[in-house]
Amino acid sequence: FEARLYAESPRNNFLPGAGTVVRWRPPATSVAFVPGAVQSSTGAAPLVGLPAGCRIRVDSGVEEGDSVGTFYDPMIAKIITWGPDRAAALQALRVAMANTQVSGLPVNLPFLRRLAAHPAFESAEELTTAFIKDHLTELMAPATLPERAAALAAVARFLLQVKQHSVAPAAAGGPGGAWSIADSKRLWSYMSLVYDDMAFPEGEGGPDAKLKLVVKVLSGQDFEVSKAGTHSRVRDARLVPSGAAAAAAAGTAPPGAIRPRGWRLEAEVEGAKVVADVSSHAAGGHEVLSLWMEGEVYEFRWAVPSYSKQLAAGSTHAPGGQVQAPMPGRVVKLLVAEGDKVEAGALLVVLEAMKMEHPLAAPRSGVVRGLSVGTGSQVGDGQVLMWVDDGSGDSKAAAPGAKA
Repeated sequence: FEARLYAESPRNNFLPGAGTVVRWRPPATSVAFVPGAVQSSTGAAPLVGLPAGCRIRVDSGVEEGDSVGTFYDPMIAKIITWGPDRAAALQALRVAMANTQVSGLPVNLPFLRRLAAHPAFESAEELTTAFIKDHLTELMAPATLPERAAALAAVARFLLQVKQHSVAPAAAGGPGGAWSIADSKRLWSYMSLVYDDMAFPEGEGGPDAKLKLVVKVLSGQDFEVSKAGTHSRVRDARLVPSGAAAAAAAGTAPPGAIRPRGWRLEAEVEGAKVVADVSSHAAGGHEVLSLWMEGEVYEFRWAVPSYSKQLAAGSTHAPGGQVQAPMPGRVVKLLVAEGDKVEAGALLVVLEAMKMEHPLAAPRSGVVRGLSVGTGSQVGDGQVLMWVDDGSGDSKAAAPGAKA
């Protein structure tokens, strides 16, 4: 089997993506073909669930810190498996993909995993070129978010904030303390944080549905996380560097290496020992946190406040009239000017990415305001290009990530 790992967004009509590869971990025990070398993981611990006699090979053209641009095919790697029969090779493919980690840009890995696990694909009784179309509903079904994955994500977010802002543990009451972290408050002798802005895009409701996670900091390593009436106790939580992060922490990273964003979270959740890999990066005005646990990946994102002249002037923010870039690219056609009146559905701008054109239409009728691009402009994923003011005054502010 060969699974092609692409920088693309299956839930966004498979639009190609771009960005920096923050984390790239092919499966252990694989033979990896990388630029200028052949690397073998001989000696690594066998992968759990890998059938006897199966082999894994990874052909890749990227390393951590590399950029995937908008001018070429966005394929990141080929994950290839061989086995004595189809069933063994397919199981090897599932194991290989479950042990592959990539973050920093949108990828189709979760989609490939759902496809390889589909019963109809396993039986091979109805494999045609229309397989994805025929089974799209199941392949795009919302992912389930386990309670302990949500709890670990909230704890990881807090611990990363501590590391980023050098916040002293609440119990110590050191300089900065609880008040250095937004949305925190003291409840008796504990610090409590409310994360009501975190989205789990793969889950029910998509990227617009927000989780509400309340983190009570009992000590520097002990937490209680509440979500929709349920409570998870997280004890002995430790966030230690891994990969590029470990190299940066040890001072062995080469000059120009990416800042440390790869971590391993070790904790006890409701009495069970859990180990999860964690990375974070910024994308389109959001902070994105990826958490790999027990062969699954859970991605969370939340908006990062940014300054805008409109907000400083006291205007309000509502996303209904915004026109945002769905991916990084270049403006090849701009059909409107500041102050033009447009009807809902009218073509406003055309972006080019990966040698394909992507038209963007007016989300509603109104007047074009805040035009921030011109023909030839390079735009980032999620960048606000303009907004359509319908006269209600509810769309004047730039969204997070907009260029003020």
